[in-house]
Amino acid sequence: MPEGTEVLAGLEMGGIAVVTALGRRTGWPCAFVRKTAKSCGTARLAEGADVKGPGVLVVEDRAD
Repeated sequence: MPEGTEVLAGLEMGGIAVVTALGRRTGWPCAFVRKTAKSCGTARLAEGADVKGPGVLVVEDRAD
């Protein structure tokens, strides 16, 4: 994990499972980020930990 990481952010669908596993392993707070904000409920783009600031590590399941 990069130095300075404080929050793990998983991009919707694939990244959520990876971030959940990493969060359990590291104890770091997690956030789940949508492609677009929901039109109902909380109407937020991200749920969970605050994703503002330089310590956010964005995780995706894509492998190139």
